[in-house]
Amino acid sequence: MTTQVLIVAKTRARGGACVGGLALERLRNVRLLETNGEECSGSDYQVGDLWDMVYTVPGDLLPPHLEDVIVEGRRRTGAIAELASFLRERVQPWEGPPERLFDGLLQPTDTGSGYVSAATGVPTMSVGFWLPDQPLTRVAEGSSVRYRYPGPYGVRSLTYVGLVPAVERLPAGTLLRVSLARWWRNPDAGGQEARCYLQLSGWYV
Repeated sequence: MTTQVLIVAKTRARGGACVGGLALERLRNVRLLETNGEECSGSDYQVGDLWDMVYTVPGDLLPPHLEDVIVEGRRRTGAIAELASFLRERVQPWEGPPERLFDGLLQPTDTGSGYVSAATGVPTMSVGFWLPDQPLTRVAEGSSVRYRYPGPYGVRSLTYVGLVPAVERLPAGTLLRVSLARWWRNPDAGGQEARCYLQLSGWYV
């Protein structure tokens, strides 16, 4: 069955790119995988592109990453020029502080990064859209870029993994795409549980 998919994000992953889409018939978030199960290279996809796709859902999905699909066939059919308006008319973003994201299950680290773990509950998705109630400010930390949500406590820091150059400030009410990274256990943390960390994938203005 052919499904129309809108490309909504390209992010850094494993030295290449992770491509996120929105299947328009059911407004379902999808993460595009190659037939070998690896994440797509992203070279053929641009944010805003429309593709007719045939894809299958793997049988071994590990929550919260339930958006993975294996692309069996594809054909580019066009592009959406006013992407922000198009998405705002169709998606249902979370609104408010970061604690509203991902079924309210985000936990803060001591430095303010957000994560989920099996011990505290796993959400039913790993991708979503967000309208923050406060502006986010760019903060450079070594080779990485983070965006800081104002506040002394709680989840207040998101690693930016998008490919578009970072801007200095994202005003309150900007439509953002957020995601949870793949499960990862820090080998230097002395028995710490596996976690999925909160990421900022991109924005639409």
